[in-house]
Amino acid sequence: MAGITALLYPGTVVHELAHLITALILFVPVKKLMLEPERSADGMIRAGSVEIVHVDLFRRTLVGIAPLFVGIATLWAVTIYVLPVPPFVCSNTIQQYTTLAMKQCNNAVKFSTLNFPFSTLLSLYLLFSISASMFSSKKDLEAARIVLPIAMGLLAIAYVLGIPFSPIAEFLSAADSVIRVFINVLIIPLILHVLVAGLLALVVK
Repeated sequence: MAGITALLYPGTVVHELAHLITALILFVPVKKLMLEPERSADGMIRAGSVEIVHVDLFRRTLVGIAPLFVGIATLWAVTIYVLPVPPFVCSNTIQQYTTLAMKQCNNAVKFSTLNFPFSTLLSLYLLFSISASMFSSKKDLEAARIVLPIAMGLLAIAYVLGIPFSPIAEFLSAADSVIRVFINVLIIPLILHVLVAGLLALVVK
């Protein structure tokens, strides 16, 4: 358990800081920040935690789901600024079909600034650790379970009343390119998790 906690520690830090920063932005008082593993009353080990005061459901929901969006943004930053691109990618036409590769090749921070194997291993480790820890816990989503049905109900009422959804459609259209980048960013972590799951399955057998 200690080894797993240490392996995922960078992701834990990103997760808890996402809660903390979002709480501060929304003026939610923070009672305690814990970035060290601790055993809870039920015997479970918590890698970290952020305790906030009791506030309205809307702000609690935003604080609770913040690690997902901050985690994706961090994965993007690691992919662009830390993960090196092999020379053949930048000199090959394959970069024309990979948005992230094009950005990495055009970025001022080149893989030559760090030792290539070291930066590759470091970036893959960060991608794995952060992606494994960026999802909200059951406690984080307590408020969201109330807010989401209410939001869906309001949308249904708006639809019945004939309120136009053009602003939402325009927003989704503008966010299409951002969503595509996020999907590309999540490909590498997904491959890493599949490989790790396969290795663990072989070890268990």
